Amino acid sequence: GGVFETPGCVHNQCKFPHLMTGDGKPVTNITIENVRLNDYLNNPKLASQLAVWVAQTGDMQTPTSDVHVKNLVSMFSHADGINFHGFVQDAIVDDTYIQNTGDDIFAVWGSDFDTRGIVF
Repeated sequence: GGVFETPGCVHNQCKFPHLMTGDGKPVTNITIENVRLNDYLNNPKLASQLAVWVAQTGDMQTPTSDVHVKNLVSMFSHADGINFHGFVQDAIVDDTYIQNTGDDIFAVWGSDFDTRGIVF
């Protein structure tokens, strides 16, 4: 999971209820600001999976929205830096530094949803 993670599905299509984090419902007005995450250069096994994971939810009508990430530093994660998955709208990532990820630095995968208003 992510250091910062919203409720939602661990599985890509929300097919398994036992793989739901939190109540699995969309959230709004999320602010992550002025954070420096672990820099496990000397022992990468201790690194985080990813910095920010905004998960797809089982609610196909309501987006997770108004996500603000500002002044975040993340280095040496196993997977992505910031990942917006599913129905996400109106997200801003500003003044953020991410390096040495195991996968994407920034990822957006909206599938068939009206994912929009995401600015890096």
